[in-house]
Amino acid sequence: MRNIYIIYTKYGHVQMWLSTSNYCANGVLPLQEFLKKMFNRYWRDYPWFMQVMLFGLMVFTFAFFFLFAANMLIPRITGYSINALFSVNETSSPALIQSSLTLQLISAIGVFALPAISFAHLTHPRKWEYLGLRKPVKLSHLVLSVLIILAALPIFLELASLIKLIDFGKGANEMQGREEQIQKAYLNIKTPAQFAFTFLVIAIVPAVVEELFFRGVVFRLVYKQNGKLLLSAIVSAIVFALMHGSPYNYLSIFLAGLMLCYIYYLTGSLWCNIAAHLFYNGIQVYLIYLSGSNQAIKTIIESNKVPMYYFLGGVIVFAVCLYLLFKSRTPLGKYWANDYTQEEMEQIANSENNKEQ
Repeated sequence: MRNIYIIYTKYGHVQMWLSTSNYCANGVLPLQEFLKKMFNRYWRDYPWFMQVMLFGLMVFTFAFFFLFAANMLIPRITGYSINALFSVNETSSPALIQSSLTLQLISAIGVFALPAISFAHLTHPRKWEYLGLRKPVKLSHLVLSVLIILAALPIFLELASLIKLIDFGKGANEMQGREEQIQKAYLNIKTPAQFAFTFLVIAIVPAVVEELFFRGVVFRLVYKQNGKLLLSAIVSAIVFALMHGSPYNYLSIFLAGLMLCYIYYLTGSLWCNIAAHLFYNGIQVYLIYLSGSNQAIKTIIESNKVPMYYFLGGVIVFAVCLYLLFKSRTPLGKYWANDYTQEEMEQIANSENNKEQ
């Protein structure tokens, strides 16, 4: 019978091959023994490329499972097909829109939250610290983070309106049209109960799960490899943008992702990111809800144009708050992405020296 064998070398490199022998020499493990060993140790022991592969595999596994389960269960539970749930518009029935929102909620948890939390749990003995869920050093950082992202909102909206003047082709236009159609359906809020559920799905849940995924894991893994803040923030922001929207929104979402990376780095707490992300999404949902009874707000939203005084005010508030955050910063530190503390590294070195003696 053929067995798959694993070489587990001193430096964490892994090689795999098929063999007809049951021989297990030093450093060579059958696959079943390797898997047992892998889940009996923290994944921080593995080299960087293997951690990235394991995280990617975990994301794929959770996404596949949840999408497969959704395809099998959601139509039976709701009575609507998957195509109908992904094709909602303003004229869709409230029941269909609520079912579509429920699918979005389940997908966000399955694709973003569970992979990030599971990976942190298997990688590090202090998973919440690994994900950056530390108490903010200064309460002012929470306030400044929220003000920064809210002040940037009119800037991003104006930028998005300018980019829409560019024609990216039929495919991009169709993608943008579908996205706007779904957003209008979700934000067609008539009752307080609808507002509460929509706020949960569009504001609260994405703020938590996306920060855990993109800043808690992706940003950390990239920084761990290159140690450069700007490059790591750019890579993380690119991934963040590509998983949202159409080409017409990529730039504004990329800049938002870049800003959130710097907020995390300057404050040292992912809670500041979650608060900023929550208010960024939430204020848009709230304004659209208010527009049902406020003609001035409704006119601004429908025109898709930001008044100049809002834009200039946003620029000023953004610059002032960013300066204050930078001046009062409590940054993560140069080696924040290391999986071991300095004390742990010293203990490992002492243990190795004792073995050699």
